[in-house]
Amino acid sequence: MIMIKKQKVADLFLLSVAFIWGITFTIVKDAIQQVDVFIFLFQRFLLAFLFFIPFVLYYKKDFSKSTITHGTLLGIMLFGGYAFQTIGLKYTLASNTGFITGLNVVLVPIINSIFFKKNIPTNSKIGSILAFLGLSLLCIGKGFYVNKGDIIVFFCAICVALHIIFTGQYTPYHNAFNLAFVQMGIICILSGIWASLSGYKYQLLTIHPNIIFTLIICSLFASNFAFWAQTYFQRFTTPTRTAIIFSAEPVFGALFAHLYGGEHLTVKGIIGGLLIFLGMIISDIRQT
Repeated sequence: MIMIKKQKVADLFLLSVAFIWGITFTIVKDAIQQVDVFIFLFQRFLLAFLFFIPFVLYYKKDFSKSTITHGTLLGIMLFGGYAFQTIGLKYTLASNTGFITGLNVVLVPIINSIFFKKNIPTNSKIGSILAFLGLSLLCIGKGFYVNKGDIIVFFCAICVALHIIFTGQYTPYHNAFNLAFVQMGIICILSGIWASLSGYKYQLLTIHPNIIFTLIICSLFASNFAFWAQTYFQRFTTPTRTAIIFSAEPVFGALFAHLYGGEHLTVKGIIGGLLIFLGMIISDIRQT
């Protein structure tokens, strides 16, 4: 009974992460139209890294070499997701990108089953399929044509899936603040390297007044809170359920864009969102 309650709390926190990521999509989109995306990522995760320092100092006794190792691996996976998604966006549509990135909801149970011999409950399989169908309705426009950008974004989906899976593997053995702290640092470093190689070396610490608010919101909530919550609460649920819950991100993004960004919300999109939430409900049914 206690474990069930912990899972319910974990689901709520993970859903709040999806909500935050969804509603910040619009302001992030505006920000990266003003500065290079990897400069934005460098500054966002630099702030997140700095914000975590007081917590890491408090929990320093729990910091170990394996924390650095596992945090680095998770950080590389997470950065891979950002990098492949950003590069792919240059060659494909935003709708294609959203859908393909969301394929991690299917990839997580497949990878877990094949490579880690994890038995996936039937309700989780059904939930994944419903979430996948919902994503297709929500994200795909009038047509879907595979191009090189789609293939690149598919690697983003793989990175995201691996990050969810390995977070589930590592989180029981580490303090959530410390593990998230290392991830923030790795993404910051890799983003800085990428931006420097792209010719933006001397703009990494340039202050852009128009995006300060976005940086603070994304650092505190979409980075610090989000990755701490995922790192801590994923120990009470499964990677497959986490992927299904995170598939709600584009639903919240679409709702926010409709309410505050003036974007049109179609009937197809509404049905897609309902399917995603139905998938979450079905995956929550406990089997005997």
